[in-house]
Amino acid sequence: MDVFPVGIALRGEIVWLGWVSQDDAGEFFLVINGRLIFSYEGKEGLMQEVVKIFPDAQMEVESFFDFDSAAQRLDKDVVIESDFALDIWNILTDLYHTFGGMDTMFFESRRDVYLRLFSQSEAAPLVGVQRTQLSAHDLAVVREVILEGVDLLDQKVRTARMARNH
Repeated sequence: MDVFPVGIALRGEIVWLGWVSQDDAGEFFLVINGRLIFSYEGKEGLMQEVVKIFPDAQMEVESFFDFDSAAQRLDKDVVIESDFALDIWNILTDLYHTFGGMDTMFFESRRDVYLRLFSQSEAAPLVGVQRTQLSAHDLAVVREVILEGVDLLDQKVRTARMARNH
């Protein structure tokens, strides 16, 4: 199994999660007993946790996302870059898939805003998507999605941390 370490700045700490993509199961984060497998000891610490459960796991390319800076900017009503907002929304969708929302995206009811946000990305022209302006309402939705997602991720990590400590 190929595991992609994902470091996320979250509530003043860097938490590492193992992301996997499987053709038949989609993208998700690794869990054991319904709780995230995580580490605060870097990608090496994450892989030590992962191989305890999945001995054949191979570490792949790492990624890092600063959720703290995104949340701080959004709290100040500062617009964040579209590609960065998309990355966060996609990570939150994978987290959502991890905990049962397989056929939908995080904030499925806001798919129209996601598509307009995607149209602003560097990838959009590569797949023939026409650029669409974001409205003030769209930006408010992006803000809501990201801030609620940061809270959801924080809650999932805290739950896993508490279980590990007991």
